[in-house]
Amino acid sequence: MSVSASATTVPPLGGADVALETDLAPVVEALLAAARHDAGHILAAARASAEQTTTAAAGRAAQILADAAAAGTADARAAGAAQRRAARRSAHGIVLAARRRAYDALIEQARKAVAGLLDGPAAEPVRRQLSEAARQILGPDTQVRVTSDGGILADNGPRRLNLSLAAFVDRAVATVLARDAAQPPGAGP
Repeated sequence: MSVSASATTVPPLGGADVALETDLAPVVEALLAAARHDAGHILAAARASAEQTTTAAAGRAAQILADAAAAGTADARAAGAAQRRAARRSAHGIVLAARRRAYDALIEQARKAVAGLLDGPAAEPVRRQLSEAARQILGPDTQVRVTSDGGILADNGPRRLNLSLAAFVDRAVATVLARDAAQPPGAGP
């Protein structure tokens, strides 16, 4: 925005003061020229300041956008890592549950397979041998009871020995599974 001399004219004073007006005209023109000069410097300084402020604001806005993008990337990485951990935990839980179901099914099948072994005439000699083994382990004062599956439970004070068929099956399955778990994949028995 420029200021022109034609836009700022001094109004005439009228009649007798025309001589004074004529005498002051160079002073008025000098003051107007000085004011125009100062206004030009002020305007140039304001433009420079506005340019500096605009440049600084654009730089700050770019930095804010870069920081936000970096934070968003970091947040996305952290969220992705958390989701992967949760998925691994979930998958591990599914595998463990499937293993538990398979283990329980194996135990049940094994117990059914041996359920009738201690029925009939062969049961008494086996129970006698189990009772003798329990007394050798726990001592001669051991009390022996027949279990519902035909095995025995032996007690001697605080010591107890479970020689039921269910206990034999549980130990046998646990031993086989432990042995299989210790072997590398693909290795045979």
